[in-house]
Amino acid sequence: MKLNIEILDQPLSIRGQTIFTILDTRVFAQLVEAFYNYDSNGQLKLFFDNQDRLSENEVMLITDILSYNLNSTPVLKAIYQDLERQLNEDLETKTFIEKVISDVAIVLKDLTVTHELDISINEPDIKHVFKGFDLRLNDDVKTIFDTMLSILDVYHYLPKKKLLVFINALSYLTVGEKESLQEEISLRQIDVLFIEPRKVAGMTQYLLDEDYFLFEDMV
Repeated sequence: MKLNIEILDQPLSIRGQTIFTILDTRVFAQLVEAFYNYDSNGQLKLFFDNQDRLSENEVMLITDILSYNLNSTPVLKAIYQDLERQLNEDLETKTFIEKVISDVAIVLKDLTVTHELDISINEPDIKHVFKGFDLRLNDDVKTIFDTMLSILDVYHYLPKKKLLVFINALSYLTVGEKESLQEEISLRQIDVLFIEPRKVAGMTQYLLDEDYFLFEDMV
């Protein structure tokens, strides 16, 4: 995968864990804003080796690791869709659930008929049932490192996402945690871009210095 923005003279290749360190504060802010407002027609270009562009829905952006909600609406929606897909492959279970939903709807409709107010009721679909049972990810993580591992799990689970981007996240981790995170990314064979405002000690990274010179800083 390649990253191309106006401040770069050449595309930046994203393979596995990729750290992009930008020492100029203004340029760092510019890139973060470009990611936050990313669409395929903007100045930020994200594309695969075959030149196909990434859509905004294919990018998972984590701008604030401290307040990230694992149970955000897009994540839960994707999980509901995946569970519904699994049910479509198990017609016996799907039929059973739909019958239970229909039976409950009939009881509730009968109940509303006798109510003093004019009440209508619609039979829910499977997604409403998931939501009604408060289906969600367990988010009792203890550390920032645990949160980042959980995000990797979620990202790996969402097939429509093609690129995971962390903004200013590695500064919260110890050297050992950074190495462990790199191993997890490698094991999952996923592409993760870390955009950092300062050099990350002990890690290979692309570095854009104050003179806008881009080079790979190898460990």
